Amino acid sequence: MMDVFGIEAVLGNLEAFNVTTQRRVDRAVENAAIRALDVANELTPVSATGSHGNPPGTLRAGNAIRHGGGDMSMGARITSGSVWELYNPVFYAGFVILGTRYMSARDFFTPALVYGRMKLYEGIAEILL
Repeated sequence: MMDVFGIEAVLGNLEAFNVTTQRRVDRAVENAAIRALDVANELTPVSATGSHGNPPGTLRAGNAIRHGGGDMSMGARITSGSVWELYNPVFYAGFVILGTRYMSARDFFTPALVYGRMKLYEGIAEILL
């Protein structure tokens, strides 16, 4: 029989590593969401005269991120860590993003999400390397 000395210390170090890594990943996810919001704001069209009775800039001002905690994302169950959502509650945002039969799409969210995903991958790579 073999005795293992210091197993409690090893397990404690692994737990500390897990907590530290999870915090770093959470920060990377939040930073990626912030970068995605920045891109969405840059790409959001602004009508010089306003739209639907709203002043100019209403659509851009509606862009926001919010922390979701844990949620369903792309069909995969997220049970821990950070979930951030890029959204716009302005009622006509979907019409601008997707277009209508009278107006072509001016999608400002997809490029923002792609950029945010790229920043997330970069942040995770920094943690792992």
